[in-house]
Amino acid sequence: MLSVVLLGSCETIHYYYQLNEVQPSNPKIVTTEDSGYKYSNREVDINYSFWSADGYVYIKIYNKSRSNIYINLDKSFFVLNGYVNDYYKNESYENTKKSTSLYSKSITGLTYDNYLGNNRATVSKTSENSVTTVEKKKLTIPKKSYRVLKKFYVEDLPFKRCDITLYPKRNEKTVTSEYDIKNSPVVFRNILNYTSGDKIKTIDNKFYISKITNYRKEDFYKPYKIDYCGNIDLSGDGIPFFSPYKFYNKYSDGVGNKFNWSLIKFKTIWGE
Repeated sequence: MLSVVLLGSCETIHYYYQLNEVQPSNPKIVTTEDSGYKYSNREVDINYSFWSADGYVYIKIYNKSRSNIYINLDKSFFVLNGYVNDYYKNESYENTKKSTSLYSKSITGLTYDNYLGNNRATVSKTSENSVTTVEKKKLTIPKKSYRVLKKFYVEDLPFKRCDITLYPKRNEKTVTSEYDIKNSPVVFRNILNYTSGDKIKTIDNKFYISKITNYRKEDFYKPYKIDYCGNIDLSGDGIPFFSPYKFYNKYSDGVGNKFNWSLIKFKTIWGE
């Protein structure tokens, strides 16, 4: 029995990456060379980027008007598969900092030769300062400047599918599963409400996962070199799939992994 446990504990765990591609549903949202998707109107440019683990949504809001605009967070939302997430939650945050100071102090007592006298000693004193930050309902964006919103994730679990190998072998031909907005496992909206002058406006941008591909770690990371004026300056392992329109989930073939099962259609087969 002991030998079985030892053999099982020596099994190699392999790591994998699920690559997800995001598409907008609004034709007014266009691609850019290096800043992700972009939506524009007369007052603002809004850029969306998703490249990260689990699709951390990076939103850059640039005020291109000639006056301040105000993002109304209490009227802005991130809607994920129909579930509403609030930008404003009326929360407060406490940040505590500790500081230690050293000072010299005179202490009366016996000296090393047992005579009464004064000695100098170094004493430390620790103090704490707490600062409470209250969440703002509105964010001001002055003219010709921008703010960044980073608060929500697209999906933190890899999807299981019957038509895609969950644990592909080394150099195995990859299979990509494609979706439209009607059958996509993830559809999300970013709703921003803002005030410009005496007008209140709302921007509602919708996105969805359009492609899913699984990769073995050795096929997800590739060696690279950078040639600068004929010289190789840098080398290492990188991700050739990098794109502001994509994100990834990491998982393994070990125990304890969690998956999103929403793409699996279950069928109950009863015994006779």
